[in-house]
Amino acid sequence: MGMKSLGLLGAAVGAIGLVGSTAKAATVTLYIEASLTSTNGGNWVVFASDSTGDNAGIGTFAIDVTGTNAAITAGGQDVSPDGPSIFTTAFNASTYYAPVGARKIGKTNFNTGFDTLLSDGTVTSGSLVGVDGSQNLVYGATHNATLDTLVYQGVGQVDSTNTNSPYNVTANTDAAGDGAAWGSTSATGNGAAYASALPGTIYGGGQPSTAVDLASGTFTITNGALPATLNVVLHNGGQVQVLNPSWSGPGGAFSASVTPGAAVIVVPEPASLGLIGFAGMGLLSRRRNAKKAN
Repeated sequence: MGMKSLGLLGAAVGAIGLVGSTAKAATVTLYIEASLTSTNGGNWVVFASDSTGDNAGIGTFAIDVTGTNAAITAGGQDVSPDGPSIFTTAFNASTYYAPVGARKIGKTNFNTGFDTLLSDGTVTSGSLVGVDGSQNLVYGATHNATLDTLVYQGVGQVDSTNTNSPYNVTANTDAAGDGAAWGSTSATGNGAAYASALPGTIYGGGQPSTAVDLASGTFTITNGALPATLNVVLHNGGQVQVLNPSWSGPGGAFSASVTPGAAVIVVPEPASLGLIGFAGMGLLSRRRNAKKAN
């Protein structure tokens, strides 16, 4: 689908006249974590957090993942329960993922959350381009309060497992009974910072416990001139939409300002390790010769 699909979504929402009608300020901050599985590459995960008080949570996303001295080799969107798209064991809780669920209204089953316009993007020239996902912000031509509940509020703003959160999955009608959640889990359910989603030494990251996992993948080191850097940015020509502070669809969303994220990876170069080995052998040889001379 790619960004073209989200462009059509924006056009459709705009046609309804509920997007961008009032100037608002909102910021979505992107984060990327990376860990090495060898000196040649490893895994990465992208998270997003959302500002509060000026919107009601993330509604759509469209991102690219790029590298300097590193190439993205694979990746895609992480929407639960389909995510993670790349890993099968690297994550320790499915509640990191962008949430999706299902609910029966009357006799009809509806999908909830990020179930629309999903795209894993395309790996091209060492970058992953056009990773997209959306909640169903345009479910019809008229407002329906019942169908509004199919869109999750607070994504990227609150930990939905927090017992003090208005979006607690056991109490809030937006997610009750769907089995969907986002943000972290903790022993007390109070939004404590979660453990990293990756094993080993983590580069980058820094996301709050309220952040939601949008995508994951793998990378390789392409140039011995380290450090290598992985970047997550807004897709060119795309947008990240957030819900109006008082969400009511269809539409009811606007484009947020997006702050990109980066992970700087610093590891010993193989060539340097070789030189260190040769230097050590030379020092040992000199010491042995000195002992023989004595």
